[in-house]
Amino acid sequence: MEKRNSMVYDEKAKVMILGTYHFKENDLHAVKEKPKDIMSDESQQELEEVLDKLRKFKPNKIAVEVQVENSEVLNNNYDKWCNGDLLSDEDRKGITDHRSEVEQLGFKLAKSLNHNKIYPIDVVGMIPFEKAFEYANNNKQEFMEHFNGKMKEHEKETNYMHNNLTIGEILKNLNEPKEIEEQHKVYIDFCKLGAGDNYCGADVLSKWYERNIRIFSNLQAIAQEDDRVLVIYGAGHLATLRELVKSSRNMELIEAIEYL
Repeated sequence: MEKRNSMVYDEKAKVMILGTYHFKENDLHAVKEKPKDIMSDESQQELEEVLDKLRKFKPNKIAVEVQVENSEVLNNNYDKWCNGDLLSDEDRKGITDHRSEVEQLGFKLAKSLNHNKIYPIDVVGMIPFEKAFEYANNNKQEFMEHFNGKMKEHEKETNYMHNNLTIGEILKNLNEPKEIEEQHKVYIDFCKLGAGDNYCGADVLSKWYERNIRIFSNLQAIAQEDDRVLVIYGAGHLATLRELVKSSRNMELIEAIEYL
């Protein structure tokens, strides 16, 4: 007798992952980006052109890089924002910012599509970079030279884009296959550090995967049959999240670059 598969999905959720940069300058990353002023008239016009293209995907859910436990605060802010209320720092509670991609992309797109909710799917990732860098400084200086060189190269390229390209062109670049692969290699490189009795480099990669797998679990929790989900996330997450979506039985990956 043929065994019946209980995990059959008539219509997979269509998931598009838009890799983005952080619209607001911050000092939390190794690469010090100086993004163009997202609130300038020129940037707002460029942003609207991007939003027009993303609307063609017709998402019915939008997921953003906000910790999942902050859903209530995020959606209270989204409701106020949709009603035309000015959000204060006290309202935002450090979760988002008026310059952030969460509001500038997520809120604007969701409101234009009459969504009543935004879906946060992020989790905190405790990645042991310090242990890996300590090991490298003591045992493998060539790794630090390579890593620092790559960061300076990436910083130069990134700031060139902010100074010379439109927002749409920047996003298109970040979602190109070669760029996705290159950003992922930064984490793969850590496996050059330690082995045998010290897996400090492998621990960086495994914790990075762990964070993304948990993000993916949160995405699984909201993606239902027939859904069209737009995920707006930092471009560094693209390789891993895309891999997980493509391997999923109930999801179909839609290429963001085709809408940019």
